[in-house]
Amino acid sequence: MAIYSEAVIHEIRSRTAIDQVIGESVRLERRGNRLLGLCPFHSEKSPSFNVNPEIGRYHCFGCQASGDVFSFLQKRDGLSFLEAIEKLAGQTGVQLPARESNARSDIAQADKERYFRATQFAAQFYADNLLSGRYPEATAYIARRGVPLETVRSFGLGYAPSEWSTLVDAAAAKRVPVADLEYAGLAKPRERGGGHFDMFRNRLMFPVRDLSKRVVAFSGRALSSEEKAKYINSPETPFYKKAKELFGIDLAQGPIKAAQRAILVEGNFDVVSLHAHGVSQAVAPLGTALTIDQVRLLRRFTKSVVLFFDGDKAGRAAARKSLDILLEADFPEILFAQLPDGADPDDIARRGGADAVQALVQQAKPLLDLLIEELILPATGSASPSAKAAAVSELAPLMAKIKDTTLLEAWIQEISRRTGLSAGELARRFRPGATATGYASSQSARPAARASFVPQPTVNETGSTPFDDAPFGDAPFDDGPLPAGPEAEVVLTPLSPMETELIVLLHRRAALLLPFLHTRTDLCMEQREVAEWARAVAAAHQENGPSLSRAFEMLEEGPLKSVIGRALMLAGPLYEEKIQTAFHAVSLKIRRAWVVTTRARLLDELQAASKRGDDDGAFVLLNQLQRLNEFERDAR
Repeated sequence: MAIYSEAVIHEIRSRTAIDQVIGESVRLERRGNRLLGLCPFHSEKSPSFNVNPEIGRYHCFGCQASGDVFSFLQKRDGLSFLEAIEKLAGQTGVQLPARESNARSDIAQADKERYFRATQFAAQFYADNLLSGRYPEATAYIARRGVPLETVRSFGLGYAPSEWSTLVDAAAAKRVPVADLEYAGLAKPRERGGGHFDMFRNRLMFPVRDLSKRVVAFSGRALSSEEKAKYINSPETPFYKKAKELFGIDLAQGPIKAAQRAILVEGNFDVVSLHAHGVSQAVAPLGTALTIDQVRLLRRFTKSVVLFFDGDKAGRAAARKSLDILLEADFPEILFAQLPDGADPDDIARRGGADAVQALVQQAKPLLDLLIEELILPATGSASPSAKAAAVSELAPLMAKIKDTTLLEAWIQEISRRTGLSAGELARRFRPGATATGYASSQSARPAARASFVPQPTVNETGSTPFDDAPFGDAPFDDGPLPAGPEAEVVLTPLSPMETELIVLLHRRAALLLPFLHTRTDLCMEQREVAEWARAVAAAHQENGPSLSRAFEMLEEGPLKSVIGRALMLAGPLYEEKIQTAFHAVSLKIRRAWVVTTRARLLDELQAASKRGDDDGAFVLLNQLQRLNEFERDAR
């Protein structure tokens, strides 16, 4: 059961200007009653991302992303549906009712509150220590690294004293439970004697903040050379997964969107140093190699990333690993800045400032091109079969990750020209799913069927579904329910104008789902996949399932969502007082149109049966015509 009612969700949606929300991250230009811009969810040069403020929807005719203001925030900001509701409610002044009591959700909410209460307290405690002047070792270190006070404040940098329990003691004085500190990974129980001690001691503290600027974790850098670990990080918790966060993203998201380019570095201090010198698009992974979730986070704000890694062997190796992840995510532009040997981003920023950093960024070249050139060089112009085979074997796993077919074909032709190998053979070796040997892995390359919201029809006492009792035996949908959804390569037939109007009305008012089922309009629709989905949603809605509007937002991107989203996008404005009347009118038209078409077919079949003397067949067809006539009377 939904935590917030459809009425509350509808009120929030009606008070929200979708064009203003989307306009925060997409430049929109008016085209008639719609707005057009470049899609934030895929790479494109010509705008295909449409926003219709009158109906509160967006739809991209390129990647088929589609939805309302809630789903947009979910995709753009990584919010849950409930978080999107609460965010917009706060912005629009809608008073949310108390959530329905649920033991599990109440516990989760309480855990969330105690977690962030602890991290926020610790962040303030560490920051106050650094700014107090009471710890000269920490302030001297900051001064040596050339970090100005403004940057210290903006990043919330702090200091964890060397004593065993300064944070624990300070929390006790402010009545912050030590159990909360332990839950947030900030304190540990002593093995002997009872009590707790601080997790971070004598370390410069970097708060890790999410897109909403909440402190989700910490990274602590040792100030003593005697410490074995240069950095230690908060443990993973239900509210912090290091593979999903980027250090500095809270401050960099705006500059990245403005510049349409991110600068990816390797360490926390690299991020701080670049920001301190005016390069505010810098972010870094959190003590781990770049992950697919971090790349997706970056992709919300830009289509271009520059890898600004250390100018040494380790930096180049990290760039190579990052390229694999960026290619897997189909990141549009992946550039590599070649730093001088032995230099790191902090060195460049401190010695030459923003100009030196930007000069290297401007000289950055496509990393894929650089790597392919490096791998192919030994085989270029070589007559040695071994050199060519070795080059192709090294290239195969990399080339198989390229999803841009035009780029892949161009490189195949170039490699063929340089090595003298057949382009056809290279294409076979470089196809998706290829391993280092160049042959496809045992796993099928066929994409898995989409997991989508398609509730299954209820089954009655006889074991049949309510849809088996069609108006006559040869009715549509007598070949069983569809699976979860058509696979991504399937292209579905667009909805007819009448069926478009019907889906728009069902989407707008959940109360129409019941008459939609009872009048059997679903059985008379031409677009079978959409009809099957709408029918299943309606059946589930009777058992307190989601409305069609919510079920649509729950659908994963694919052919079914594309067809429905296109219909919703192209619909005109609706007047609330006319929705009921419009629904009865259009559903009646659909049923009558189906009756006319079906009667013509049955009469043709009856005539054919009579000509061939098939009395039994004619009798069955006459019965079906009679049932059709009864259905027509009921449909009036």
